[in-house]
Amino acid sequence: RRNHNNNTLDAAYCCVCILFNKQKGSNATFQREGFRDWKNAVGEKRGIISNHGNTPGHKAASELAENFLCVCKGQQKDIHSVISKTYSDKVQTNRNILSSILDIILNLGKRNVALRGNWDEEAHEEDGNFKHFVKWKSKFDDTLKLHLETTARNATYMSPSIQNELIACCGAEIQDKIVQKIKKSKYFSVLADETADVGGTEQLSICIRYVSEVFEIQEDFLGFCPLDKQDAASITHAILSQLEKWGLPVAFLRGQGYDGASTMSGRLGGVQQKIRELQPRALFTHCRSHALNLVVVHGCTDVPIVRNTMTMIEKIAVFFSASATKKNMLQDHVLQDQGERTRGGIPLMSDTRWGSRIKTVGAFVSKLRPIYTALQETESDGTRLHSEKASRLRNSIESFDTIVTAVTIHKVLGYILPLTTRLQSPDVDILSAYKEGREVAQVIESLRSEESFSTIYQQAVQMASTIDVAPVKKRVTVKQQHRGNAPADSVAEHYRLNLFLPFIDHVTEELRTRFAESSEPALVAALLVPKALPQLTEEKQNLLLSWYKEDLPQPDAAEQEIHRWKHHFKKYTGPLPETAKETLQNIDMGFYPNIQCILCIYLTLPVTTCSCERSFSALRRLKTWLRSSMGNERLSGLALIHKHQLSWVPPWIIFSSKSKLRP
Repeated sequence: RRNHNNNTLDAAYCCVCILFNKQKGSNATFQREGFRDWKNAVGEKRGIISNHGNTPGHKAASELAENFLCVCKGQQKDIHSVISKTYSDKVQTNRNILSSILDIILNLGKRNVALRGNWDEEAHEEDGNFKHFVKWKSKFDDTLKLHLETTARNATYMSPSIQNELIACCGAEIQDKIVQKIKKSKYFSVLADETADVGGTEQLSICIRYVSEVFEIQEDFLGFCPLDKQDAASITHAILSQLEKWGLPVAFLRGQGYDGASTMSGRLGGVQQKIRELQPRALFTHCRSHALNLVVVHGCTDVPIVRNTMTMIEKIAVFFSASATKKNMLQDHVLQDQGERTRGGIPLMSDTRWGSRIKTVGAFVSKLRPIYTALQETESDGTRLHSEKASRLRNSIESFDTIVTAVTIHKVLGYILPLTTRLQSPDVDILSAYKEGREVAQVIESLRSEESFSTIYQQAVQMASTIDVAPVKKRVTVKQQHRGNAPADSVAEHYRLNLFLPFIDHVTEELRTRFAESSEPALVAALLVPKALPQLTEEKQNLLLSWYKEDLPQPDAAEQEIHRWKHHFKKYTGPLPETAKETLQNIDMGFYPNIQCILCIYLTLPVTTCSCERSFSALRRLKTWLRSSMGNERLSGLALIHKHQLSWVPPWIIFSSKSKLRP
């Protein structure tokens, strides 16, 4: 029974029809106008109210009302809930399928394994690693197995386009995570270097250096950018476009790190100058590792006898690396001579990594006798071509020039090897790099003594005796162009004057020139480190504050803050921090916000571009001649997965990125 009467309006209405009757053509009297014909309200013939209860519209509305009340009481689920549950189950199933596929892509990407492969003629389908592991995983994943067996061929989520989208989403999420950390740091420096990949495309690697929230120095690779041109304007545009794409404003750019090529480092039209026109405080740093490489290159080429010996050692390394037979022969002779079989022969020299040069020279010095006997064996038992090469190389080794020069190179350049290893770490700050370079120069210069040369010379004589080579000097001529010719009374004096001293002088001069103390105002920040604080004069303090004034959170209180800083460390009883990083991590910087800001920007200044070089190593592993047609978006995505290992991005975030990519 339903209450149709409304005493206030003196009319009758039908509640269920008002709320639930949706049929067109239904009598509007009981819904909107109200029934007032009381004479015909009831009765067998004219009972309009009772007749209304039998109309289809009223019956349908009553049924809907009953269902509504049951749903409200929890006695049953409405149809929308049933449909929504089915939809949710379908979404979750699809996500589980995508998670399985994504897991395979990520693991192949982390291990740098190609996803695609050759075309299988018999099966008429691609036979790649990705499809192989999807089928393998379906043996243990019932949801994935059902998906592969029942879904249409165009909806398997395994096509190259879906692969590319998932890889791009993974790369974008990695970039977003890194960019978020950079933005928290606020200030950053850009590192860039270029190289040609196996497909002939010039790839610009871009890394960002910044200081994390816990004051750790980070250098993160953000991607490759293909270059159509290699001029300064094109490279500048590429760098600025990428920074804008990632949401990193040039206003917070404080450093640039490139190699010494004129296109990058030119003072008039180089990339660094073009960017400094937009942001004058973005200081340029010539990669210190590249500068150290130039020290060795020039040191080894400016002295003729050193240059000739390095060339000869390189030829020997190439000779034994050219075939497995000669390499095994050398290892056999090393086993006979030294009682152990080394894993490798003589490492090849690299044009860009000078550390390989000292390793090659070191291998030559330590394996001189096995190398000599292996050349003798090749000369007597090898083919005509190999015998001739072995004979020429053996004759070169039998020269005392070669032996004493190799020992000298190994001794002198050995002092530089730890420096180049240290410079590859992001933890080094710019002033420490300059300081270490000058200290190495001082150590090498200290070798200019009779005692040091005597030690080197005696070692060379002892080595020469193992292959029956006597210490003799070349004849002196009136005019000599290709080797030193300073007059000397003895063999030892000849090599001291024409080899030892010139080589040391060239190396120390190169080190002092390329690691000279910089006068940039930004580097005065290093004097805020407690160990160096006494060197912070009033003049340098004013220079420091004028340079960093626009970056300080409280510039008006900066002078007083530095005064408090000095006073604090006058009474400080603990060990004084010696680096900017150590200072930030061990001192409560909450009382010194301006000094914290200055030290963070100082640590942001680039030292080397080794992070870019490491990305080139990943590039060579990724884009091989078998994968030379790989697109750049796929390349950057795989490089980011491979470099950063993607262990901290959950799948649901990647699915969210994919939904943005394909709404």
